[in-house]
Amino acid sequence: MRKIFLLLLALVCLTPCMIAQNQPLSLPLGVDASSVGKGKIRQPDKSEDLKRFLEKTLKEEPDNLEKIDKWLNAGAAAFVTYEMIDNKQYALMDLMHKHNPNLIRYSQMIHHACATCSDTAMIDFLIAHGASLDLCAGYYERQHDSGYGELARQPYFWDVDRYYYTPQDVAYRQGNKTILNYIIRKYGKYPTAVGLADYILKNLANDKKTERLIGLLNGEDSFYDLVTKGKGNTSQALAEMLNAPLPASFREISYCHILCRAIERLGTYRNNGNAEKAAQYERLVRLMIDKGARVDVTDEIVSVYICPRNNSRSFNSPIFAAMRYHNMMDIVKLLRSKGAPLKVQYKNYCELKWRPIEGEAILDEYKEAIILGEL
Repeated sequence: MRKIFLLLLALVCLTPCMIAQNQPLSLPLGVDASSVGKGKIRQPDKSEDLKRFLEKTLKEEPDNLEKIDKWLNAGAAAFVTYEMIDNKQYALMDLMHKHNPNLIRYSQMIHHACATCSDTAMIDFLIAHGASLDLCAGYYERQHDSGYGELARQPYFWDVDRYYYTPQDVAYRQGNKTILNYIIRKYGKYPTAVGLADYILKNLANDKKTERLIGLLNGEDSFYDLVTKGKGNTSQALAEMLNAPLPASFREISYCHILCRAIERLGTYRNNGNAEKAAQYERLVRLMIDKGARVDVTDEIVSVYICPRNNSRSFNSPIFAAMRYHNMMDIVKLLRSKGAPLKVQYKNYCELKWRPIEGEAILDEYKEAIILGEL
């Protein structure tokens, strides 16, 4: 009985933060969430009438703070919205914050401000009211389960909006240089390696951005300063950024790598006979490798994943990506010269294993070269 009691006591004492001790899929949350559980961000209203009356007042009389305060004191739940930032309703946000100090801290209000606002005073206001420049939005944790393999879960219901990574990452992605430079100058916070890598990943799909990506990797537009956080050691920081495993959600949550995606773009245009675009992506691929992108990285699924017997699905890698397109022998040989293995990774009974790449769905021109010992 004593053991059972101690076990129950341990479970009761676990806070959300203590439970959330798994490896983050991208970045740590960056804030202490130990006191925040379900229902503690926006409290439930005492009644639907109070909720309706408060929302009606906010819509029709947004400057009537005295009346809004009365509704809140009567039991209507305080809340914040992006429109309050757009409309610069400082007094209203301050009032809501007084009724629930967690609202601004555990929201993506500062992410929205970094995305859309040129008002540096708004950044200071939100930070003074608890907003964190370390809050990683779009936060998932990676868990291992012996029966289901890998599971990516989002433990905080309040972190489910459309913005990803830190506020600085959002500012850079949205091209909001005024806000980003202000945060760097005043608060010393820079975009993260994962956020910068994700920016490159998203722009790989935009052919008009290829030359810009090449320029960034060559140090244009103060990119090296952002990557190194103003501290130098450029080559190491570039390599860290280029090799960051990026969470991506297609049909399932997975890790992917920039180099694999760039090689796929190159292969697509070579197969389509688009020499101009293929030449751009070849420059980009070679530049990535020259700047430290690893050629032995492997994508991986991190989702609810039943562990099968004799799984036939192999994870993508730079050389596996190249071998699925015609006329990529020069890239394949480049990858081999840098140490790319002639094998692929897969999962069997939840365990990562390797097998020869010639047994995969690659094109015959590469299978022949492998069999003849030319690769």
